[in-house]
Amino acid sequence: MSAIKRRDWAARTIALLAVVVVVAGGLLLSNAPNRERRSMITTGCSEFADDAHRLFDKGDTAVLIASFAPGDHVHLVIDFKGIGYVWELTGVLAAAKKEVTGSGSFTTVTKSKSTTTAATSNTSTTSHGEISGFATFDMEVDIAAAGEGGIAITNTNSLPPFALPRVASASCEASKGQVQLSDRATTRQK
Repeated sequence: MSAIKRRDWAARTIALLAVVVVVAGGLLLSNAPNRERRSMITTGCSEFADDAHRLFDKGDTAVLIASFAPGDHVHLVIDFKGIGYVWELTGVLAAAKKEVTGSGSFTTVTKSKSTTTAATSNTSTTSHGEISGFATFDMEVDIAAAGEGGIAITNTNSLPPFALPRVASASCEASKGQVQLSDRATTRQK
């Protein structure tokens, strides 16, 4: 091959590779909104562990809301490997003892908001934080008053995670004086 033809092929090869990189980048960016699938499950204490494994093991933006009775004991441990995760606890779960351990950066913030009207007085508490790195999120709470509580996990990073969050342990032990009838109703044993 002559020197001119070699240069011509080199230019074509470089141009083709540049087009491939641009197309691949465009596909990645255009698919970013489609990657986030929001999963939400409403459950009760008796199904909490199974639903936590089913929901969070998908690695999607996930919300788990459950109804709890006084005296229920809830424990949830989630392993993270990646960057840009945000977690939020609401309702009766916001009062949980929370611990994040591992290597990386973590933040935890707990906020209470009180609203008072002539008829009612409500206080809502949320607890949230960010996790980047190899970390374990561990929350545990004994429910003081009946109510709903939720946990939401979101990956805010625009790139797909290299390893999805994994529920290491999930449990809800119903209080001894309660019998679970359904996701919403409980009754006292006599």
